[in-house]
Amino acid sequence: MGGKRVLAALIGVALSASAAPAFDLTKIDRRVGKEPRYKAKPKYCLVVFGPKAEKRVWLVLDGDYLYADRNGNGDLTEPGERVERYKPPDPEPPGASECLQFGVKDLAGADGKAADLGVFCGGSRASLCWTPEGFPTVCGRDPQGLLRFADRPQDAPIVHFGGPLRLGFVEPPTFRRGQPGPGEPDRPFAVSIGTYGLGKGTFAYFLWAKGVPQDIRVTADIEFPSTVPGGLPVKTKRVLLRGG
Repeated sequence: MGGKRVLAALIGVALSASAAPAFDLTKIDRRVGKEPRYKAKPKYCLVVFGPKAEKRVWLVLDGDYLYADRNGNGDLTEPGERVERYKPPDPEPPGASECLQFGVKDLAGADGKAADLGVFCGGSRASLCWTPEGFPTVCGRDPQGLLRFADRPQDAPIVHFGGPLRLGFVEPPTFRRGQPGPGEPDRPFAVSIGTYGLGKGTFAYFLWAKGVPQDIRVTADIEFPSTVPGGLPVKTKRVLLRGG
């Protein structure tokens, strides 16, 4: 198995292996109350805030514009709901026109505290960055796949910020025996703390450990099968994440 990747036989942490959210997001009504006349084919994403998704904000991509239901009342035709894309300096750096960037300023969460929400759309994928109290929480990819806005509201992914915290992976965990090669990460995998959403790429996790409560420490007991038939397994313990 010298150069082959193998999955861990045992990871002794309470990871939510299935991306089932603690709050049942499937029961949320994904109908938009009132919509403007779009100039392009709209793409939908629903962002919810709070432990029980108390506040719900629709994001609708309309070509070079983004509609954000700031007050969460389902009406996207109100003043201030349309957000223009961030325009890079002239001349544009390579690839800048392929990625649309939007800043939804002072968007209040379920607790009424305002924070900025960054929305990045490139090709058919997207990512979100919510920054309460200066600590970014991001989503855009996870072991299920990439975050993509949907063609219809009823199919829209649901991103949950400020919900029940769970352990999860941003990428599928893999292991490689031996020392990492050139350009390879020195860690077998990284675990994150965040909130599961509904749909691919919706795991919203703390970007920095500083956003994680200081009393949280995540360790893993890892067991590799022996390379010798009938031999004892190889066991190790790793600290995956420290709050702070």
